[in-house]
Amino acid sequence: MDTSGCSPLNECVLFHVKSRTLIVTDTVFHFDDQCSPSTRLIAKLLSGYNQLRPSLLEKFVTQDKVKVKWSIQQLLTWDFERVIMAHGSMIEQNGKPQFKAGYEWFLEISL
Repeated sequence: MDTSGCSPLNECVLFHVKSRTLIVTDTVFHFDDQCSPSTRLIAKLLSGYNQLRPSLLEKFVTQDKVKVKWSIQQLLTWDFERVIMAHGSMIEQNGKPQFKAGYEWFLEISL
């Protein structure tokens, strides 16, 4: 997936078809009760607690929001259920609708 619109981040996204698993680096985060108290507090302050979503910082550093929207739309054509990310707790079920909800503000951008 082309994530170059999200510079300066260099993202990696993989899809394991057989297990229906999306594997990402920093594309999204999921901080919940399994995380440390300090991590939970920061996630709550940044409106990202117990949600699968990109960081609030991404909204401000993204240079080409249209390109990111296109990338997310392409990713959403994949049939994934689980999401494993570099930071936070794994999503075992309903990963795709949660991922879509987390990127809703990018998906609302006009092409």
